Amino acid sequence: MPATVSVSSDSTLSPAIRAIAPADILPSLLAAPSPPANDPQDALMLGRTIKTTRITVLRAEPSKGKDWWICRCPCGREFVAHGWGVRHGRTRDCGEHSEQPGRVPEHSQRNITQQAQSEEQGILAWFDGACEPINPGGTASFGVVIKGEDGTVISEAHGLVGRGDAMSNNLAEYAGVLHILKYLSSRPPGRVTIHGDSNLVINQLSGRWRIRKGLYLAIATETKELLAYLCRLGWHISFC
Repeated sequence: MPATVSVSSDSTLSPAIRAIAPADILPSLLAAPSPPANDPQDALMLGRTIKTTRITVLRAEPSKGKDWWICRCPCGREFVAHGWGVRHGRTRDCGEHSEQPGRVPEHSQRNITQQAQSEEQGILAWFDGACEPINPGGTASFGVVIKGEDGTVISEAHGLVGRGDAMSNNLAEYAGVLHILKYLSSRPPGRVTIHGDSNLVINQLSGRWRIRKGLYLAIATETKELLAYLCRLGWHISFC
């Protein structure tokens, strides 16, 4: 949705983002560290069925990292999901209903329709970020892909955000979005849908969540300001 923060066109970008270098591939994201023994989330998740989504938690999946679980979708499929998304109803299903014959669940139909409408006649972009081998405090990097209205890739890039105590996964995710917005600033205004797997980034930039404190605070504020500036130029930007 259009942002409402007012900014000037000569907003200064952070030093870490100025060092972004284009490349041909997205970075490979490493697995998260293994959870400690007797993870306290076990008592909350194991065997639980979420009332709103009817997803059932079957067993832990420690190979993925802390608080990851093998779940059963209402459709009967087993899939791996993060506990936060399951507990808070963000994970709605296994994500593979389009591969099954028969009726697609109503909420999936609604999401597909909304996404198709938002993506019609516009640019599509994807971002991802990681902070490894520890988060926070590891090496933060990001990757982006941008496709034009005809479906061809018009930009690919990945970059190193930084290393050390000031780095985090959320900061890396924001670096990816910021790179996309900087690219858009060099083009005439149009329509773009930006895709990502970070609930925090998507919901904050969509205006559903407030930006609070954290290692990502400065870059989140900078991204929000650039987003508002682009919207004032005439860009229609949505997040998925």
